[in-house]
Amino acid sequence: MRKYKFNLLAIDVIDGLDNNFYVIDVNGILATPPILKYKDIFHNELRKLFGNHYSFDYMCDEEGFDLLNEGLNTNSLVVISNDGFLNENKLEWREKYDFPAPPITLHKSSCLETHDNPDYPKFLIKPEFSFCGMGIELYNESEIVLTKKDEFIEQYIPGKLIDGNCYHSRLIIITNNDETIPILRLNKLCARPIIRNLNQGILTEEQSLSYISNRINDETPAEKWEKWEKWILNTDDRFENFSLELVDMIKSTNEGNNPSLIEEIKNYILIEESLIDFLRKS
Repeated sequence: MRKYKFNLLAIDVIDGLDNNFYVIDVNGILATPPILKYKDIFHNELRKLFGNHYSFDYMCDEEGFDLLNEGLNTNSLVVISNDGFLNENKLEWREKYDFPAPPITLHKSSCLETHDNPDYPKFLIKPEFSFCGMGIELYNESEIVLTKKDEFIEQYIPGKLIDGNCYHSRLIIITNNDETIPILRLNKLCARPIIRNLNQGILTEEQSLSYISNRINDETPAEKWEKWEKWILNTDDRFENFSLELVDMIKSTNEGNNPSLIEEIKNYILIEESLIDFLRKS
């Protein structure tokens, strides 16, 4: 039986105070808790596309992988993986995709503009490879210089708040060389509320919990992570429209770019189901 393979990706976005969206990261390895929290919605969107003819063949979280595959036929027509992607490097996805993103520099912060909002840091130093906010340093000062290789300076974008907390939005998509489809839109709130009139200098680990929503308190027991993993559904029409723009940007780079792929899969499913029905009646 033919297999149609897709990869699961997440695009993280800031909704700036200037009413513009900025892509801050593209993740090829996803933690499953936010998907499992909205598992029914996630599966409903996939069933609209593939009926019951899909399954997952790899997730980095084995327990989450098993939960997502519950009740699915693992020998299915459509197979969805989550094993990373070629442009995981934060500089490489910026080069590949024409996403609106915060300005960066490989030299010193004076190359970038600074905002004057007293409640937000001015810059981040990020590793080229980083997960869950690891290795990121926040600075509320105008002049910083890179001292390590494989890092870059990014302008911090003051973003909107939800209940006094900074947050980022996440678009979860499935994609391959022919097609890209949005599946789920979420918001992730920071573990701590925003700090008013932030002090100058480098932020402490505790302060960073107010500005990096992917970071949690390392001392928090695993069973209490849900307290810090503040995922909620994103129902903003603006973000939905921006998500469709991102999807179109990705499609423009797809090697195959087959806009009729989903119809092809649906037709294949109809043929397969008709054959099964015929054999049952024979």
